[in-house]
Amino acid sequence: MGGTKKRRDTTPSVATLFRGKEDRRPSLSQGHTETGSDSDEYETTECQTTPLTKEDLKKMLRETSDDIKAYTTAALEKQIASLKDDIEALASRTSRAETQITETQTTAKTHTRDIEALQEKILYLEDGLEDLNNRSRRQNIRIRGLPESVLPETLLPTIRAIFHSLLPDTSEQELYIERAHRALHPPTFNMNAPRDIITKLQYFPIKERLMKATRDNPPTY
Repeated sequence: MGGTKKRRDTTPSVATLFRGKEDRRPSLSQGHTETGSDSDEYETTECQTTPLTKEDLKKMLRETSDDIKAYTTAALEKQIASLKDDIEALASRTSRAETQITETQTTAKTHTRDIEALQEKILYLEDGLEDLNNRSRRQNIRIRGLPESVLPETLLPTIRAIFHSLLPDTSEQELYIERAHRALHPPTFNMNAPRDIITKLQYFPIKERLMKATRDNPPTY
């Protein structure tokens, strides 16, 4: 029994299982046979490989990690570049909008000042117009009760004669009448009553004297 040759264990290792069929089965062209203890020993020696070590795993993990980092970095850089372009475009639009807003505010302030100046001028002109209207009416006298039988063509001579009767010492030039016409009657006007006559004198003092003379000695028509 002691002379019996001990058979080697030909069970392949874990690493051997991942090798191809060609690795596990030596070719006959290489001068090897599938029988005999020498061929078994050679096959076992050929099929055995070094298993993965911790350093190999670390290296593989580092390579994988580097690949992931490179991919992630490239993707992030692409996204960041896109965001940068969007931000620059938005900044440009914002700058233009701010410029337009500033110009609009400046224009609005200018228009506000112009409007205020125009309002002041309008008020001034309205006051002046009202003053002119009041001044133009200062010489007006309203004659009431003159019959409608006095025709328009005889209206001025009749009024002038009435004024001369009130102020006999006044000259024709001082009693100059610019115009005279009958006033329009309101809707509730009594059609049997004569319409008033609006007379405009040239001189305001003459009007005051006529009004005083009328109060002292009312004329009759």
